[in-house]
Amino acid sequence: MEKSDHQDNGLLVPLCVLRKLTNNNRVTSLEFINNDKLLVSGTCAGNIDFWDLKTSKYVLSNKIEGNHYNQINKTIYSENSRSLYVQSREGELYIMESIEENEKLNVIKTIKKSKLGYSMAKLAYFSSESCINNNHINTGNAKSPLFPLVPTEDSIVLLDPRNNHNHAITFKLPEKKIDKLMEIETLSEYSLIGGFESGKIAIWDTRKYYNDESNNSGLVINKYLNDDDKSPIMSIKRAFNRIWISSFNSKLQVYNRNNFDIPIKTVTPLKGVVDKISVRSDYLVTILSYATNGILELFENKNIEPVKAFNTNLKDINTIEFSNFSSSSLFACSTNTISIFDVCPDSYYNYQETTNLTRQ
Repeated sequence: MEKSDHQDNGLLVPLCVLRKLTNNNRVTSLEFINNDKLLVSGTCAGNIDFWDLKTSKYVLSNKIEGNHYNQINKTIYSENSRSLYVQSREGELYIMESIEENEKLNVIKTIKKSKLGYSMAKLAYFSSESCINNNHINTGNAKSPLFPLVPTEDSIVLLDPRNNHNHAITFKLPEKKIDKLMEIETLSEYSLIGGFESGKIAIWDTRKYYNDESNNSGLVINKYLNDDDKSPIMSIKRAFNRIWISSFNSKLQVYNRNNFDIPIKTVTPLKGVVDKISVRSDYLVTILSYATNGILELFENKNIEPVKAFNTNLKDINTIEFSNFSSSSLFACSTNTISIFDVCPDSYYNYQETTNLTRQ
């Protein structure tokens, strides 16, 4: 994949743009796999495509059958089991068989969940030996398997990685069918956090799950993030020991993952509501998306300071995703097409030129 110039007067120029000539539907999920060799994308029409990032062409295409609008919300690829977990907007979790080059994927299991009318949260996962040992789950010969975390209308289900029809843990939502779950994220190898439309956050701990006499399924925190401003939670992402949380009131707060009483820092967003947050796999860099105006803002996590803001010239960005490969600076965002960027080369950290996106 040949690189072009990174920027021109604040405009971030993509390394490449991926598009299909037919069935060019809105792209609703993205995932880098195989050390950045491939990108998996899902569309609002239920299509799953595998793109070769060296040639910028799709090499495999699959269709999840179902209703006319069977949107793909999220995919997670397991390197160890060579399986692909696919979450649809209709509430199903599809488990697809091993990815073989130039062969169609087949659905080997379909787990029917409640429709996601009460949840906007996307599929997430644990990957932890401690989680395995603590919950006495038999993983066979698998090493550090993924534990899919599947949101439903009244719970978050942790699936057994060896028998995905069995629930290892069911985390009950504090106010099921009343408060819409907007986002879930793992806090540690034991715990996870959920953000809600009411402005509340909830935290569950797997270590407390089996000893929870209150029948709260390991729930340890259920509180408003801001008592004085109960604005819906938009996005939650972990960057090592810090948690970035954005709200609909254009507030962006960074917390220590062990203390949600007082934020480490409250950041004034550059262009209004931060609807999506993505974190590089080495946790050093966080990027914010302002979907309606195509602006991306890059932050350095150690000091929680802005590095640079970019204009992508993309309107109504659907999803953003950093590479999962350690220290890679590849980043993707989608509309009806997929734009691949190199958002944090070393030169940006010393870049001093003023652009029209400079903070006031």
